[in-house]
Amino acid sequence: MKKIIFIILFIAITIFLFWRWHAEPEISKEEAVNTVIEEHMSNTGEIKILSIQKRWGNYIVEWENKQNCEKGKNTIDGINAEIRKGKVSVC
Repeated sequence: MKKIIFIILFIAITIFLFWRWHAEPEISKEEAVNTVIEEHMSNTGEIKILSIQKRWGNYIVEWENKQNCEKGKNTIDGINAEIRKGKVSVC
């Protein structure tokens, strides 16, 4: 009996995680990119987008600004296009 409950619970959790991992964001890629550009825009240099990934219903945008010697990665909320997490490094 415990074995059956464990198996059912394991399958339910696996299905939920798989569904959530592949959830589609409500905003477009362009909105995510614009949020990153607006956040990191400066008078020095231009921001170049290196990669955009979808994960857990959010966008993860990797960018760099060579003239300003900055690069980073931002997690953009897939619902309201706000930055949830950010990581920036300067040379």
